[in-house]
Amino acid sequence: MTERETMVSVIIPTYNCARFVGDAIVSALNQRYQNFEVVVIDDGSTDDTRAVVESCQESRDRVRYIHQENGGVSRARNHGIAKSDGEYLLFLDADDLLLPNSLTELASFLDAHPDTGLVYSDGYFCDASGREFMRLSEHRGGDFAGNVLDHIVLDNFIVAPHCAMVRRTCLESLDPPGFDEALSFSADRDIWTRLAQDYTFGYIAVPTCKYRVHGDNMSSRRSGQREDHLLYKYKVLHSAYFLSLPLTARRSFLRRMLLKTLQGEQEAQQALLRSPEVSSLPSGERASLVYFLGTQLILDGDDISGRSHIRTAVEIAPSSVKYRGIWLFAAISPSFARAVLSGWRWLGDRLPPRWGGGTRTRQPVAPSPFEGYLSWSSTLAEDTDRNHRVDRDHPGEIVNRRTSC
Repeated sequence: MTERETMVSVIIPTYNCARFVGDAIVSALNQRYQNFEVVVIDDGSTDDTRAVVESCQESRDRVRYIHQENGGVSRARNHGIAKSDGEYLLFLDADDLLLPNSLTELASFLDAHPDTGLVYSDGYFCDASGREFMRLSEHRGGDFAGNVLDHIVLDNFIVAPHCAMVRRTCLESLDPPGFDEALSFSADRDIWTRLAQDYTFGYIAVPTCKYRVHGDNMSSRRSGQREDHLLYKYKVLHSAYFLSLPLTARRSFLRRMLLKTLQGEQEAQQALLRSPEVSSLPSGERASLVYFLGTQLILDGDDISGRSHIRTAVEIAPSSVKYRGIWLFAAISPSFARAVLSGWRWLGDRLPPRWGGGTRTRQPVAPSPFEGYLSWSSTLAEDTDRNHRVDRDHPGEIVNRRTSC
């Protein structure tokens, strides 16, 4: 250990993850960096987690095991923060892995950039056995650094919490400090968002970790993930900073929330359209939101509601020939309007942005790692339904929609 090495705490929350937690601990212990501790918070496991952790403690005295009553991944992480001593913190889920260079790369960056609150890196998706099959950077919407608030609210580009390292002082400065214990699947994205309000982020294009994709963590995403994601979205929407975001970010956020997050919930969609956040937009942007909702409703077969929304868009922006044309088509022949809208969407998905693909606001991303894994893993064939595929308007989120294990 050298005097220059800053103390790092690797915090591992775990719940019934005896199958993998030993590998996670070993990957943390096998670091080239020397000044670190491993704090394992057992969130009320009922399997052999304690025995596995204690077997790791026998070989290295830097591992601490702490048991708590089951309270969720965010409470476990907060407990780990309170019990740890490091100036820098890294949160490693119990079924994931660090590469041997992880702490060296991340801590060195923070040491060299004292004004940076968080640094994140590249990494790999891997299967249950640890076999790599995709880079995290292939799945991101971009590698962002500096002031990233307007990017993180649109895309959880960090992807995996253990590819990031954060300064303790920055976490403790949040109000309230630490993770929101009302969240689980979106808890890491929420804390990155809160940090991005006050601190700059750094990025290094070096793989430092593996994110493990397996049957258990895919199935665990089913329970409560939509409600969790929706809570995060509303936190952003009603935040003090939302109206100060660039117009392009607000427009994209509201459109995705309207057409994706709240899809099929017309009362919630109407409430969003009446919200101060939408009312603050220029009239052309408000008309666009209402128009796109109307066209989505027509494509979904709700002609009456669709026509009503497009008419509202015409009233807000009476000079729009496009809005008037689609409204007339929908009034005369909804099926013809659907055909026109479907054709436009088909072309928009295939043309480059300068020729009409104007809805593309970010670089293309690779297919979901879950899709790739399922394509060659016959044992998980039953998990190929649409709930296990990445939301194309929110690349990066699928790998965060789970608890520790």
